[in-house]
Amino acid sequence: MAQASKKPRAPSPLEAIAALKAELAAGRLPRAVLLKGEEHWLRDESAKACAQAAAARGLESCRHDTRDPDFRPQHLFDELLAPPMFAAARAIFVREAGPLLKKEDPDEAAFARCAIAHLESEKEGFLLVEAEGLRVDSRLAKAVLACGGLVLDCRKLYDSPPPWKPDPRETELAQWTMARARHHALKASAEECVWIAAACGNDLGAIDAALLRAKARGPEGLKAAVGWSSGASPFVLAEDCARGDAKACLAGIEALFRHGFRGSDGEREVDRHALSAVLFGALRGKLRQACAGSSALERGASPTVAAESAGVPPNPRAREEFEARVRLRTAAAWRAQLEDLAKLERRSRSGAEIDAAEWTAFALRHRREGVARPR
Repeated sequence: MAQASKKPRAPSPLEAIAALKAELAAGRLPRAVLLKGEEHWLRDESAKACAQAAAARGLESCRHDTRDPDFRPQHLFDELLAPPMFAAARAIFVREAGPLLKKEDPDEAAFARCAIAHLESEKEGFLLVEAEGLRVDSRLAKAVLACGGLVLDCRKLYDSPPPWKPDPRETELAQWTMARARHHALKASAEECVWIAAACGNDLGAIDAALLRAKARGPEGLKAAVGWSSGASPFVLAEDCARGDAKACLAGIEALFRHGFRGSDGEREVDRHALSAVLFGALRGKLRQACAGSSALERGASPTVAAESAGVPPNPRAREEFEARVRLRTAAAWRAQLEDLAKLERRSRSGAEIDAAEWTAFALRHRREGVARPR
């Protein structure tokens, strides 16, 4: 029997953008580019490269940004359908197009219809549509691919090493930071680049600015020039709290309540009530999984059955975290930790201030020895 062919690996954001820039440098401007994903810096860099290539071709540049108070959807629709006035063809850039693609928005159908008609027409030109939540299975994405265009996923770069290769210098984020340091002719070791990435958080714009500050300050010392501004991930902190890793918990709680965390929209959340609400939700889910999984294991179930009964997603990282976590306590101990969390959450809903000190006390009540994870 013939062996089933392996599904080709999807290119990373850095690989996809490098391929796009190579095409543009060779003088090949695609009919359309669709940029999706959470990383604003990658989307901005791709859009900038496309704008330069379109200008070099002499295309009439038409820019629309839904964040602009003067943005008018009808002006955009007219430019998508009407012939250009000042050049042979147009380059139309639609930035932050998310509001135009929401189903409840009355302009959504009009924008998709006009954009698809523009792509299917025989006139020359270029169209770039960019937003975080664009769907690759949407009618617009299919039309972009059908006309020979590109769909690029500008997701956040991976900042945690996989269990089978735990070297933090090998993550996508660390590798990108090293490449940007070389780009800016900044002498920085791999370890210093890892520190900068951690200090700035998974924010490419902040890391790039930090590298430029370090270069401007000269030999004063890279860490002194950059400073620590990163918050913490409430989801990583929830895993550390569940496992009882007190050292990681205390560092994570301080970073989270001092600097907040950056949401998928790129905005930093620093409100204490909002931070606690996200942490409650993340930790509650992990403890419920552990309760159900531990009970199943004590009844003789296999780890796979225990994970399925606990509702753990089937992706490898979630299963590995669950299997490492669930055996750390008995089912009774997991229930006690969950009940303690429920008391803390009830206090927060009755008006009590749940701050870093309260979370620190919770972490210390449920700490365990020898449970630290590779960082």
